[in-house]
Amino acid sequence: MDRIDLLIRDLNDETWGVREKAIETLVRTGKPAVEPLIAALNDDAPAIRRGAAEILGKIKDGRATEPLIRAVENETGRVREKAAEALGMIGDSRAVGSLIQALEDDTWVVRETAIEALSRIGKPAVAPLVEALEHEDVGVRTETARALRELDWRPKDPSQKAAYLIARKDWDELVGLGRPAAGPLIKALKDRDPRVRKKAARTLGEIGDVAAVESLTESLQDTEAVVREAAQEALDKIKKTT
Repeated sequence: MDRIDLLIRDLNDETWGVREKAIETLVRTGKPAVEPLIAALNDDAPAIRRGAAEILGKIKDGRATEPLIRAVENETGRVREKAAEALGMIGDSRAVGSLIQALEDDTWVVRETAIEALSRIGKPAVAPLVEALEHEDVGVRTETARALRELDWRPKDPSQKAAYLIARKDWDELVGLGRPAAGPLIKALKDRDPRVRKKAARTLGEIGDVAAVESLTESLQDTEAVVREAAQEALDKIKKTT
């Protein structure tokens, strides 16, 4: 067993200092360590797979892209998180599809890491990130909006802008956007988060679009009292303006 293999074994050591020293040394080793680290992504020990993914991301060698994509698609927990993080550091656009799929992971930290990785990849990830603005998870939407802002993305049409503003919870600007925001806001009345449903109802009331009346009337049956109250207030405001 050569030096690189021994260092990879140390990734599974019980002592934190030993593991950290192994990571540091393998990162410094660079390209000669890439192939052994790729092989280590299939090791039986999760700690070794996790450490290998982390190091491959820091080395930033394109040879690791496909193996790391497979790790994102097939691993779980911390290994999947580190593989997603590594793909972002490498910045290869081939990873975009798998990172978008990772937004459906059961673990929030994996979803958050996938979004951060997509933002690192940049322009090739913009279109999928725009689609993720309408993800059912409010946290994914919020982090996606942040990533798009960091990428200096500009909405192409009012509907996209409304989805972006809803994700950012920028309700005042949605009122300023006016009727073009009504469609996305009506959709937000069905959001899983009652806080979003409440704010959407109130914003629709401020906009005063009669197209929202039917959906707001349905919201009078919402399971949350605060949403029902907001819907009634919105309907009252719309009635006064028509």
